[in-house]
Order: sequence, then C-alpha cells, then structure tokens
Amino acid sequence: MYRALRNLALVALVAGGIPLLMRSYRLYFNWTASAPMGFYRIDEAPLSRGRYALVTLPASAARLARIRHYGLRSDTHTLMPVLKQIAATPGDSVMLSADGVRVSGTLRPDSRPLATDSRGHILKHWPFGLYLVPSGQVWLVSSSSRSFDSRYFGPIPVSQIKSTVHPVLTR
Repeated sequence: MYRALRNLALVALVAGGIPLLMRSYRLYFNWTASAPMGFYRIDEAPLSRGRYALVTLPASAARLARIRHYGLRSDTHTLMPVLKQIAATPGDSVMLSADGVRVSGTLRPDSRPLATDSRGHILKHWPFGLYLVPSGQVWLVSSSSRSFDSRYFGPIPVSQIKSTVHPVLTR
C-alpha cells in the first residue's frame, strides 16, 4: 500500500511539475508534424524568414481546424496555438502554384498543395497566383507536406503570432 501511494505521489509530482517547469523556462513542446518534434524556447525574437512562431489561426482556418480536429487538445477540445515556420515577410514575393510555394523565386520543399487531408477530406488551397506580402502579414509553412498552413488559408496578420520560438531539443 505504501509503495503504491508513493508511486502515485511521484506520478502526481512529475505530472504537475513538468508544466510548471516548462512555464518557468518558457518551453513549448511540439508533438505535431508541422515542425520538428521536440522542445522549443519562447524567445520573442523579431519576425524573420525561417523563424518558428506560435500562431493562433485566423477565424476561417480555425473553424475548419475545429471541424476536422486539426491540433485540438483532447482534454478541452479547444484549438491550441500552432507551430509554423515563417516563410515570407512583408515585401517578399510568394508564388503559389500546383508545384508548391515559391518565396522570392525559391521553391519550398514539400510545399505542393494537396487535394485532400490525411483523412480524405477535400482541402481547398489558397488561390494560385503571385502575391507580394503586405505590411503586417506573413506566410507560414510547415515541415510536413500534410500540414495545414498558408497554402490553404493564405497570409496571416502578424497580430495572430503569439510568440517566436527557437528549437532547443528536437528530432
């Protein structure tokens, strides 16, 4: 009985301590394919191409994400901020085509828009064309070709970015 109680107390301590430790050290754990899995430190660095950011999806994208259960917390069924890489910033040109996303002429790997998601639901891509990223907006991409990013909802307002992060320990 004592051993079981001690083990239960240890599990409770670890379970409660890890979130506290992560908040104290401003850590974020990414478990999705949107970016390399692992720990990221919240750093509030200036927005620039290649930086990772924690983002609240725009309303229309968030609605679709909720319906399709993209990035929902299982305990509360609320949409979590998503981790995406900033592909383009104000002044960059973005060409979205069937081949993928080109930023200032360079094709991003694994950026071809898909017709369906991993469950077979139809995905509508952002209209193909050439875009100049306006002031106050950014384009987001993911590490995975199957991720939900700006290919499907276009540029987002910088105000949707909650913080920037950098990898600490990732796979």
